[in-house]
Amino acid sequence: MEQPADFRLPRHWPRVWALDIDRAKASALWLAVDRETDTFYIYSELVMPRHELALVASAIKKRVGWAPGLFDHVARKRSEQEGQRIVEALMDVNLDVFTVTADADAGAAEVAGRLATKRLKVFDTCTEWLAQYRAYRRNKDGDIVEESDGLMRAMDLLALAGREIAAPDAALAEEVMDEWSAQSRDSVTGY
Repeated sequence: MEQPADFRLPRHWPRVWALDIDRAKASALWLAVDRETDTFYIYSELVMPRHELALVASAIKKRVGWAPGLFDHVARKRSEQEGQRIVEALMDVNLDVFTVTADADAGAAEVAGRLATKRLKVFDTCTEWLAQYRAYRRNKDGDIVEESDGLMRAMDLLALAGREIAAPDAALAEEVMDEWSAQSRDSVTGY
C-alpha cells in the first residue's frame, strides 16, 4: 500500500484534493492520478482543528493550491445553506472547489476494489490516513461508524469523483506545449 521513499510523482499527473469538515476537525487528502494505469496515489494528508476556515484554506493552498478540490457540502447533516457558505468561503480565498455528494457505502466499495487490485497506493507519510483506515468499521446493523473518519470521508470523494476532476498543473501544461511547439516547427515553412 505504501510507496518507496525514493518514488517521485511525475509532474504531469493530474492532481485533486478533497476536504471533509465535521464539528471539530477539517481533514484533507491530496491525490495524483496515473491515467495510464488508472492508479490513484494518496500523497499528502491534513487533519487540523476546524478553527477558522481561512487557516484550513491556507493549509490547502500551501500544498497544491492550483489543483481543484472536492467537498460534500451537505455531508455531516449540514444544511444546504451552511454547506454553501463553506464553499463560498473556500472560493473567496481562490480555491477551486467542486461540490459533490458521496455515498459512504459506494465510496468504501470503490476504495476496497482499488486496494484489492493495487490501483490505490498511499504514501507511508500518510500515517493518519492509515490509522483511520484501520479504525474504519461498521456497527452491528451494517452501518459505517462515523467517528474520527474525516480522511475516510475525503477518500470517498476522491474514489468516486477524483479521476474526473483531477487536473494537470496549467503552468506545466503551457511549458510542455511551448516545448512541443518549438520542436515540431519546420525550419523552412515555420509550421
